[in-house]
Amino acid sequence: MNASLKKSIATRSFKGLLYERYPSKKLLTWNEAMEYTKKLSEDTNENWRLATIEELQKLFTKENRRYINDLYHIWSGTEESFNTSWVMDYEQNFYYLRNKNFKFRVLCVRDTVLKRSLKFF
Repeated sequence: MNASLKKSIATRSFKGLLYERYPSKKLLTWNEAMEYTKKLSEDTNENWRLATIEELQKLFTKENRRYINDLYHIWSGTEESFNTSWVMDYEQNFYYLRNKNFKFRVLCVRDTVLKRSLKFF
């Protein structure tokens, strides 16, 4: 993809993660959230993904929360089973399991530093 054609999105960096400043406006199932993430990666030519539940907990500390708008219930990329994944509830400040057919908002993240795997022979 030509760099001049890349989609521009509002982002912010915090503790090694770059994240969307605004979560999706539309509520999505977990599978739709995965498609949303894939499309965002294609549109921007960058490796976006759903944050793990641990990353969502770290991202939204009191010091960082003021920079993020419209937080409610956010899908994580942490699956518990084929049918369930963890959701972060920022209204009540806890997380819980939900069936992947429920609909919640999406907030994509990507690492600010490339992680490389090394093979030793």
